[in-house]
Amino acid sequence: MAFSISSGFDVSTCVVSMPNLGSILFANIISKLFHKDIISKSPDKNYGTANAFRYGGVVCGALTLICDMAKGFLPVFIYMHTENPSEVMLPIVLVAPVIGHILPIFSKFKGGKAIAVTFGSLAGMWPNWTTVLTLCFFFVLFMTLIKITPHCYCTIITY
Repeated sequence: MAFSISSGFDVSTCVVSMPNLGSILFANIISKLFHKDIISKSPDKNYGTANAFRYGGVVCGALTLICDMAKGFLPVFIYMHTENPSEVMLPIVLVAPVIGHILPIFSKFKGGKAIAVTFGSLAGMWPNWTTVLTLCFFFVLFMTLIKITPHCYCTIITY
């Protein structure tokens, strides 16, 4: 099923708003809904999906994963389905929610590693699976075999 968003879609407004969307740390919000304190228990003090699973439980972690992936997926998917998506703007659209998650303006620029957001952004490029799988391959390679730390550097190098 194919669809297209009208040319009235304002890409510049979308690009400006994406880091703000990325700045919403769902691990923080969802852990508070479940009355879990994932940050004080976590050695790295990171608002991320891994800590939501580890210290908040399966339901808290799963909801965080879905929300974090969605905040990367939705802007990219919407952009890719505009009438004339520009290849020049695509990297900016891909990385904007990721940067927002790593450096959230709503949490004094102390965010997560953006792993789930990165995979969400890449999945938003659907149906262009060749590019998605290539970027995922390099991201996993940099995290596991080459072991680039911190993980936000994996994201930067992959893009």
